[in-house]
Amino acid sequence: MDGIKQILVVEDEPAIQFMFSYALSNIGIVTAVYRAEEALVEIKDRPDYYSLVIADYRLPGIDGLELLEKFQEIEQQEGIKLPPRIFCTGYDDSDVLEKARNYGAAIIKKPFQFSELERICKETINNV
Repeated sequence: MDGIKQILVVEDEPAIQFMFSYALSNIGIVTAVYRAEEALVEIKDRPDYYSLVIADYRLPGIDGLELLEKFQEIEQQEGIKLPPRIFCTGYDDSDVLEKARNYGAAIIKKPFQFSELERICKETINNV
């Protein structure tokens, strides 16, 4: 993993956004947005800018799972390769987790250790 990475975090809780910025400071620079709709605009405007997207499950408006679905649709319909994704959730719903995996996302379950988050981020970025 070379150089500073740009990481887009989709999370509606400011304290959790701050935690991601702090925990991932060794990997890259975090840009946080509150809504999945904002993430879609960011990714469509600059598909090559981000090295990673981390999306929380529960969000206002469309949720993180729907965001993953929309990313997959963009890739398939427009032929654009989007950054790898991590789906973050505190829920233990096997159907939701399976759908997230089917949309190509790695999974991290809350609560997690910073070291686990960093490991999963590095693996996800490097497995592209």
